[in-house]
Amino acid sequence: MNLMNYRPLISVVIPTYNRVQKTIAAVESVLAQTYPHREIIVIDDGSTDGSSEAIQRFLSQGTNGNDQAQQIRYFKQPNQGPATAWNGGIEKVRGEYIAFLDSDDVWLPEKLEWQMRAIEQYKND
Repeated sequence: MNLMNYRPLISVVIPTYNRVQKTIAAVESVLAQTYPHREIIVIDDGSTDGSSEAIQRFLSQGTNGNDQAQQIRYFKQPNQGPATAWNGGIEKVRGEYIAFLDSDDVWLPEKLEWQMRAIEQYKND
């Protein structure tokens, strides 16, 4: 597969609740992906620990002056539980594919690239 010719957008949905440092680590693991054509959607499900401010500050400082700012979108909603946060993220995707990442998890750098290779290799099976 030649990823230079086939680059569908992957939307990565990260719901979070009161996990600021872990959420930042999750976002950083997506930014470090070798497959660059992705967007990140962080859904804050009503955090009460200052996560909203800290995550927004990280996003504005960490992406200032480069294209990554356009790859990350942050949304806060009243606390309604994880299912509503997942669904809220799904409603906001722009990509052809959706990938889910829990806010307390991180990805190895080639995760999305390998998944796209598998999709291309087995798409007709």
